Amino acid sequence: MLYNIFFVILLIFIINIIDKVNGRLLLKNSNTFEEVKVGFDTVSGSVVAYGDFNSDKFTDVFILDSSLQKLSVYLWQTNSTSFEYLKTADIDVSSESLYIVNVIPNDFNYDGKLDVLIMATKVKNDKPTNELIMKLYFGNQKSFDKAINLPSSMNIQPTLIDFYGNMHPNLLGYPFDPNAAFNLHIWKFNDTSVNVEPVTIKDEKTGRQLCKISHPHSNAFIDLNGDCLSDLFITCEDGTFEIWKNTIDKGFIFSKSGKLPPNTGPISFADMDGDGTIDMVFYEWITTGSAWSKKKEYNLHIVYNKQIPLCSKTITSNCRSVHDLCSADDNYNFEFDLNGDGHIKIPIKQPIEFDSLYDKVNIPIPIRIGDINMDGYPDIVLSVSETQKPIEIYESVPCTEKLGCSEKAIKANRRTLVYSDHSKVLNRRQNIRSAAFMDIEENGTVDILLFGEQDTYKRIYTVINNLHNDAFFMKTITLNGACPSICSTKEEKYSPFGVNYIGSTFKFTVIDLVGQKRANQVAQLSQSNYNALQTPYCLFGLGRTNSYMEELFVGVSRRNKKHYNIYSGMIPNSQLIIIPYQQENEDPSSWQLKQFINPSEYVPYVFISLVCTIVILIIITLLLQFLEKREDELEKKRALHIINFDAF
Repeated sequence: MLYNIFFVILLIFIINIIDKVNGRLLLKNSNTFEEVKVGFDTVSGSVVAYGDFNSDKFTDVFILDSSLQKLSVYLWQTNSTSFEYLKTADIDVSSESLYIVNVIPNDFNYDGKLDVLIMATKVKNDKPTNELIMKLYFGNQKSFDKAINLPSSMNIQPTLIDFYGNMHPNLLGYPFDPNAAFNLHIWKFNDTSVNVEPVTIKDEKTGRQLCKISHPHSNAFIDLNGDCLSDLFITCEDGTFEIWKNTIDKGFIFSKSGKLPPNTGPISFADMDGDGTIDMVFYEWITTGSAWSKKKEYNLHIVYNKQIPLCSKTITSNCRSVHDLCSADDNYNFEFDLNGDGHIKIPIKQPIEFDSLYDKVNIPIPIRIGDINMDGYPDIVLSVSETQKPIEIYESVPCTEKLGCSEKAIKANRRTLVYSDHSKVLNRRQNIRSAAFMDIEENGTVDILLFGEQDTYKRIYTVINNLHNDAFFMKTITLNGACPSICSTKEEKYSPFGVNYIGSTFKFTVIDLVGQKRANQVAQLSQSNYNALQTPYCLFGLGRTNSYMEELFVGVSRRNKKHYNIYSGMIPNSQLIIIPYQQENEDPSSWQLKQFINPSEYVPYVFISLVCTIVILIIITLLLQFLEKREDELEKKRALHIINFDAF
């Protein structure tokens, strides 16, 4: 009886895995990117944000129509492998004559459900003194309950951060003032309303205050000094940047500043060389030639974050132990010297600066970063001003002299970016203007969304990553800790898996095939302005490794003595959901961790091979048993014959 029950359970488990694998999109054996249809064929608009609206652990998309006045939610359906329109969750501002310029999904009232904040203007232009109208729509996982109007901002989009260190989202920016007074304030959210409070971010020692924020800006809420507590990165109006370190007891204090190259575009952040620190990536242009024949040259820049390295066999002092990755290095530095070991420059074609969806609002297109081949080193997708080939993928490769790296950069094991031939697949469509990364099927691959035009309508095309490699991945998401794995109120119980939490930090170590241990750092939702289109999860490659992820450090923005937790022995090719729910006197050891193993597409073949092997072994065993039994019978007959002979 027990054997029958076990067999039935095993059979159901196997069928379930096979169904999940077979339910995926059918792809050709092309070993490259492949365009597929996932329900956007007749949609006129562009994807402006991601979020798990219905908390089913699958990422949904928010689409803004071509008029900039209607925002729709499309839910991912695993059965049909497509996105389906959710009729009950539309946001329409056409009656107010507003134009939506930014969308931020987040849990603003801290109830474990995803809400949506929109930023809109009355006039399509980008003057910083214009009014930026903000409206907040509270979600209930099926629709929006109600909307409240927030105090307006200057047209310099406020930055989403956790200002008070309590894991509640806040907006940092300038309230609208007809007199053009740029006074720094915080938008503080509660259950039903929002308050605007003046704040001063100031260095007590020098009296230095936060600079005037540039328009547009590349502000970020991200850990830059290595302590797993997100800091504040600000781009200033005078072409500089400032980093204000987040501290447990004093809030934000001044840490670093620097001068950006002239004509610098949007700045993105990622650990580009896999050394456990977050680096800068941006492009800039310079004018060359004589007064009669001027021309612009465009370059892509990687400015590496120089911190104390990970301890190894060759580095034994002034280094980080693998068990202490979240230790701060206050001497970290971004070096802009091209002759040093921390700055790489790559010539590129002219980038497309602004998204055509927004007309005269001038929303910049950032450099979007994702690891397309899961080798552990991020790649980028870039939009360039070329009609036939506007989308280019640049893959990460080790620095060499031929690729223009300095001798010091080569010795420091830096990485650079080179044009990838996979870009050709992305340019089969005409009039493509920009692209963004997303794991469409939640199967651990970095897919691409293309945004273009067709007959004056905005169109969305989906390109699935069909690259075959033997590298591993890990997918992680940290929730905001509003409640444990099940939220409970008087009216209902629900899952909080759809919450988009800003500022989480992941640091992990892996061992490559030669036995060398390396560290990586990944940031969750570090930027939310100007259509940043960052996914609510972190999907990162582990490369070719022969072991588990040995150490995983997860840091949040909660200003406690210990704001991070450590997990060991994480299984590759899986999804981790970290729920940092804790009571007032608890520590991170009370956090919850849920791990979901990703069923590989090779599972059916492995199962068939296993069954065939078992059948062969059974046949061999039965054959040997039969031969042994026959031999025993022959021995008995011989013995019986001898006894009878002796009797005569």
